[in-house]
Amino acid sequence: MNKLVKIVGVALLAIVLLFGALFSYLAFGFDANQFKSQIIQLVKDKKQRTLNIDGDIKLSVFPSLGVDLGKTSLSAHDSDANFATLKSAHISLALLPLLRKEILLDSISIDGLELTLERHKEEESNADDLLSKEESGNDTVKFDIKGIALTGASIHIKDTVKNFSGSLNKLDFSSGRIADKVATELKFSTELDFQQPAIQGKITAQTGLSFDLEAKTLEARNLDLFAKGSLDNNAGKVFDIVAKAGGIKFNSNSLALTVDGLALTAKAPFGQDQAELNLEAPKLAIEQEKASGDPIKGNFKLSGTKNLDVGYQLSGVSGSAKALTITRLLLDISDKQGTRTISGKLETSVNAQPAQKYFSLPNINASLQVDDPGMPQKSIKLPVKAKLDADLKKQTLAGTLQTQFDESTVKGSFAVARLNEPSIQFELAIDRLNLDRYLAPSPAGAQKTGPAAAEKPLDLSALKKLQLNGNIQIGQLQVKKLKLSELALPLKANQGKLDMAPLSAKLYQGSLAGNASVNANNNSFAVRATLTDVNINPLLKDALDHDILEGRGKLTLNLNTAGATSTAMKQALGGDVGAELHDGAVKGINLAKSLRDFQNKILNKSDQKQTANAAEKTDFSSFSASMHFHDGIGKSDDLALKSPFLRVGGSGTLNAVNGSLDYTANVTVVGSAAGQGGAELAQLKNILIPVRISGPLTSLGYNIQWSGIASGALKSAIADKAKPVLDEKKQELKGKLQDRLKGLLGH
Repeated sequence: MNKLVKIVGVALLAIVLLFGALFSYLAFGFDANQFKSQIIQLVKDKKQRTLNIDGDIKLSVFPSLGVDLGKTSLSAHDSDANFATLKSAHISLALLPLLRKEILLDSISIDGLELTLERHKEEESNADDLLSKEESGNDTVKFDIKGIALTGASIHIKDTVKNFSGSLNKLDFSSGRIADKVATELKFSTELDFQQPAIQGKITAQTGLSFDLEAKTLEARNLDLFAKGSLDNNAGKVFDIVAKAGGIKFNSNSLALTVDGLALTAKAPFGQDQAELNLEAPKLAIEQEKASGDPIKGNFKLSGTKNLDVGYQLSGVSGSAKALTITRLLLDISDKQGTRTISGKLETSVNAQPAQKYFSLPNINASLQVDDPGMPQKSIKLPVKAKLDADLKKQTLAGTLQTQFDESTVKGSFAVARLNEPSIQFELAIDRLNLDRYLAPSPAGAQKTGPAAAEKPLDLSALKKLQLNGNIQIGQLQVKKLKLSELALPLKANQGKLDMAPLSAKLYQGSLAGNASVNANNNSFAVRATLTDVNINPLLKDALDHDILEGRGKLTLNLNTAGATSTAMKQALGGDVGAELHDGAVKGINLAKSLRDFQNKILNKSDQKQTANAAEKTDFSSFSASMHFHDGIGKSDDLALKSPFLRVGGSGTLNAVNGSLDYTANVTVVGSAAGQGGAELAQLKNILIPVRISGPLTSLGYNIQWSGIASGALKSAIADKAKPVLDEKKQELKGKLQDRLKGLLGH
């Protein structure tokens, strides 16, 4: 907005000075129309712009020398494009100053000015050449205008550097005498019609204004400003600004500021919410050698989806414009979002060197409280100690913070360079942190009914402008039941990509090493990690809530995905995972126990189905498997499980989208030692027995497929199983036959 005001002011001043110079030339030339073509050529030669003057130029001599113009236009620099047009204009010069070779404008009135301002490069607009400095010898021109009247003006603005475009329409401006060290009355009004950003509305202002060019001081008295309108062509998004002040005085050399009776109320949309700012500054005097003032107070509110209320007060102003001190800055904070409320106070002193654009908050003390019935920890008290230093001339910001809450102690420091394009360095150390105390638990057993709600897209746009380099150290961390210690998490963000490398931690009696990355340019994610000598059972129970595997060993992950939503990322999951474990067990089924009772199943060739039972498990001495993911489907064909009496291989798929498994394990009995199998399993030795494992990971089902055993092996097993039965029958028949013969012989 400052740039807009500057460009508009420069352009209007350029128009006034240009036409003032032309009118002065006409006044001395007397027969103005005789020199019209020469004037047009002069503008062409000096400014490379085309001037068109319709109709005659009218001159008046008494009581002041005046020039009247009809419709007039001026082109852009070195172009036929229109820069400015006006319907009519009148400028008069005071006669007596002319006799002293001083050119003083008596009055200026312009009707129907239409001005087009454009900027396509930083610090360069289509009005700059009108104020280019040219040698003027030692001549001095006094700045003294009896009055300015601008009516029915329109200013069209297009700034491609700041992506800003729109118009100021029905612009009226009037003033009394404008001269150095002379107070004058100003009135201003205009209608806003902007496309980028979309703003429609009206502004009116009036004040008594005076300035001192040598001292570079500007003073406004009895300021009364009003602005009202809407944003985004939406009648529900209304802004309303009212500012009143008895007096405001500012010196741009010393940065001295005096405020008397300033009251500001501003209401405007803020995202989906409505914002309101109130400020009261009864008395404030920041002079070059001394500063004083009454307390400044007010509040800032957000209402709608958020309910935030921040009251503020500044008191104890002392020092000077060179070195300013505010003894107390107090913020009173109240925020409510859903069931969560945040309340508290923040207090600090402020030291500032306005001329150096430097300020510091050396002793920030905050006391915050978070209350949320949806959190496991219903209430948190959060004391914070911090300090902040800002050097706006060097475009730097730095600070430290420390807080201790619940069982956690947090210490951190940060430094920001290039505030217009921030580059952030930081260090954060936390001794222990249990995030599960502060995260609302996921609803258990919730079932979706009706059509699925549309997923909210992941928004990673903030990463695209983030430049970050820092490190987080956490002694002990728990999040979503997952427990880690000695976590080292380096973070580096640049050009839309966030890298976490090298990432390390200790977890579940083992260690983790790897890296991860997030790319906002294509919404992609990647992780490479190796977990060494971890205890797999508590890890899976905490991380995935699955009690399906025991053992110690190594896990490897090399996964990547991309997508706008969580579901899309599951569907795009790719990469590999692998596991090498020892001295563990597969939980949910006891294969040895299930295989012992095979006689009826194997004779009838009927399958044996059962659901997973957490009390049952199949022990192994070693276990290894890998899985390759493509488009959310993982395929595995290298399962190798070994125990003293079993060998298990297999293949199958894991659907990452719906969390289901379809796997066939091929079980072979290779020994008959006592224990889980015992001698009963010896009859199944070397027979390949398929076991299908399928269903959701939370409730897997097992199906021993006796019907899938090869017929030759089945006959062998049947024969082996039937032989002792036949031998027993033979002995039984033999005994009965002998008894019958004895009976016959006895008769």
